[in-house]
Amino acid sequence: TLSAIVANEVIDSLQTILNQKAYTNAKRNRLFIEEQVNIAKKNLQMAEDEFREFQEKYNAVAIDKQMEESIKLYAELVGMLSEREVKLGVLKKITTPDNPEAIALEHEIREIKRKLKELEEGQKKADLKGYVLDPTKKIIIPIENVPNLAIEYIRRRRELEIQNEIYKVLLTSLEKAKIEEAKEDVSFQVIDYAYPPRYRFKPKRKLIVAVAFTSSLLLGIFLALLIESIDKRKKQQS
Repeated sequence: TLSAIVANEVIDSLQTILNQKAYTNAKRNRLFIEEQVNIAKKNLQMAEDEFREFQEKYNAVAIDKQMEESIKLYAELVGMLSEREVKLGVLKKITTPDNPEAIALEHEIREIKRKLKELEEGQKKADLKGYVLDPTKKIIIPIENVPNLAIEYIRRRRELEIQNEIYKVLLTSLEKAKIEEAKEDVSFQVIDYAYPPRYRFKPKRKLIVAVAFTSSLLLGIFLALLIESIDKRKKQQS
């Protein structure tokens, strides 16, 4: 029983050591993105709490449908920005600054930031991944034309949408990173674990008993014959 426990423990310990030592690029990526997911989750919870408190305090504020669309578009842009910044952060850890993919990501990040600035400043149109709004309408209504409570509502709602989008993007990236890490996982397959034997292999008690019994019987017969032979000799001599 003890030997089976020790053998199984050795196998488990070996697998643990292999996983700890195999600190691959995929594992580094997964750990980095996992950290970002945890941060994004906390930020999302804070945004949800603040938005709920605002609604409860002022019984919410109804806003224009155009503002709703603007908030969603803004949130999607921030989500895209966050995704590319995470990818760029990963690449900078494992590649050189002149990596073509890293350079392309930096260009995309600058372009998305430009689009965000247009939205924030109330530009008349924006075009990104198929989003084309009516050029005669402003995407963001100028702040001076919106009541203070509506402005605060928009800001909090926008922050909530942004944090939610960032969190979803990072979760997707995390699942992809886990798949890549699994492909590089160093492991081995245990064909059969050690189990305690049902019956004793050594010593074989039945064999020992049988041999002892047979030996005792033969020894007894031999002694009996020897004693009988000695008695006969004594009688003949007398």
